[in-house]
Amino acid sequence: MTSGAIQALDVSSCGLSDSDLRTMIVTPLTSRAPFLEALSIAGNPGRLPAHVLSELLPYLTEMRELNLAGSLRGDSTGAPLLPPDDVATLDALQDLDLSGYHVDEATLSSLERFLHHRHNAPLTNGRPPARLRRLALNHCGITGYQAARLFQAIGPNPTSIILCLSNNPLDYGLSDLTSLIHADPTVGPAGLYLDMLDFRDERSYLSLLHALTSSQKLVLLSLAGTAPPSVRGGTASGELVSALHGLFADNTSLRYLDLSGFRGRLDDGQLPAGFGKALAGLANNSSLTHLRLRNQNLTSDDAGTLGRALAQNCALRALDVRGCAATGGGFLSLSTVRFLVDSLRQNSTLVSLPLPYNEREAVWRGIVRSMQRGSTLFSGASAAAMMAAMAGEGNHGDLEGVAAGLSHAQSEQESLLRALLDAQFARLDQRLRENRDIMAMMGQDLAAPGDAEFRGPRHRPTGSVGSADLAFPSSSFSTGAGGSGVMEEGDDEEGFAFPTDLAAIVGVPQVQVLQPQQEEQQQPALVAPPVLEVDVKETTVRVEIDEDKSFEEMMNEFKAVGFGS
Repeated sequence: MTSGAIQALDVSSCGLSDSDLRTMIVTPLTSRAPFLEALSIAGNPGRLPAHVLSELLPYLTEMRELNLAGSLRGDSTGAPLLPPDDVATLDALQDLDLSGYHVDEATLSSLERFLHHRHNAPLTNGRPPARLRRLALNHCGITGYQAARLFQAIGPNPTSIILCLSNNPLDYGLSDLTSLIHADPTVGPAGLYLDMLDFRDERSYLSLLHALTSSQKLVLLSLAGTAPPSVRGGTASGELVSALHGLFADNTSLRYLDLSGFRGRLDDGQLPAGFGKALAGLANNSSLTHLRLRNQNLTSDDAGTLGRALAQNCALRALDVRGCAATGGGFLSLSTVRFLVDSLRQNSTLVSLPLPYNEREAVWRGIVRSMQRGSTLFSGASAAAMMAAMAGEGNHGDLEGVAAGLSHAQSEQESLLRALLDAQFARLDQRLRENRDIMAMMGQDLAAPGDAEFRGPRHRPTGSVGSADLAFPSSSFSTGAGGSGVMEEGDDEEGFAFPTDLAAIVGVPQVQVLQPQQEEQQQPALVAPPVLEVDVKETTVRVEIDEDKSFEEMMNEFKAVGFGS
């Protein structure tokens, strides 16, 4: 490689026009020897004709990561997107994003040939091609029939590829895909993103769930924002609860699962209320380590179901239920938080349950609203009657004092309840720290091979393409780009991330295409990023908590000393 040459270039979302892309990207690349290893032009208003890619491929022989999401437009040449003669030149490519380009028959055939070549290519200079880590085809108009062909092209071969098919009309021809998976549960990718899919009826959604449950190859699955057609005010059907329960209880290959909901200004993608009964299936699950259930319709009853399942589960390491407290179902309250913490007494594997400050404040606001709807000190009627009686007796001077007394009593009760809530969150933080210590003493890594937990969900771990300098953040253009999931509009980015490289998890060795001058050098081993522990500032609590007492017993004690009625 030429000294000082650029290895990675990211000009995504830079406002580049059609002519800018040609003069700044295409022309320089076609006039120099191959040197670039990572290129991203995603998210620009400009578009390049699809045939330009075939012109560029001979100059991209060292390319390992190529992100063209939203950057290609169809043309009338009829040429395949990946010409057969140029497929063999892409042996170094590990990550390809073509999201936003409509996949026609010619393009699908070229993708099939590309996938087949990468899994069946002969040795080149004594080495096979580099392992294809991710192929993103989000919002490409791919049907269920076309998805089935991509699964077949990947085949049952040992592979760690992540296939992203979010925002595609898979409902059309879905039976081709589901039948293929049922016929051969080992076919297809190791990771699959199916975020924000629409279905004409619930039967199609259930058909997909049953097929994915039977898969023996998937270790990562994201269905964020994907749900059956919503019925206003409706609840989950028995068939839906049974199918989700089966996914939790019967699948034995999944390690990472995202069933988060989506709440936006124009569209919703949430599972109906009552689906939380299916969480009972987690009790005996021995494979799932990371679960996201963000922004879903969970209730206080579902918190009980989840707590009982966690008490028996011995595999789950990370659980994300942020946003569920804001759905109005009472999922997180003083009593349910205490119940979940008590359930973790019997669980020694859960080490991450992100509930940052804004989530804890949302729980507190829910408690305050409950107090306002029905005060435990005085009912609104009794307080009004007392004040009316005093007014009738001419004690006008005492009215202000009575009101102040009621306000003071209300404030005292709020202080006690806030202290109780802070104490439960402190117990939760302590229990998670204890679990991390237990796993460390047992010699177990907090991050399994390929894990990227405790990092922002929209950031990819460095070194994902073999060099820390070549790791770009996933394109915001494509949902399911690898580890992002679907979050509520304007949401924060804290929490754990899903891995973008599944090789270590599925046992596929990573093969890198080395440059000739590097062949004699020992390649440094990639080290998993250290687990970052964030110390939560401890809150001084004025109330002594006996952990053996129930919530009801504590409230009875408060009532006995004048708080509550």
